[in-house]
Amino acid sequence: EGRALGEVTKFLVYNARKRQPGGDQAATYFERTECVAGVQDARFQQLMPDVLHWLGITRIDRFVSMSNMKHEALTASG
Repeated sequence: EGRALGEVTKFLVYNARKRQPGGDQAATYFERTECVAGVQDARFQQLMPDVLHWLGITRIDRFVSMSNMKHEALTASG
């Protein structure tokens, strides 16, 4: 669990996201998490690509994520 919310809270967040009007959507991901967990997401997605660079990864053939911040961090880092 990347946000250190704990498994019970994570389960509650995923259920709330699934049951919200319109279903689970990337646009409401952080809002729903904050609503249930009571805390904002404090991860720094801008640092995530550094690990890939340190490991020598230069190409990703398929990247799937609901987080536009992860995608933007990867493309901005080259």
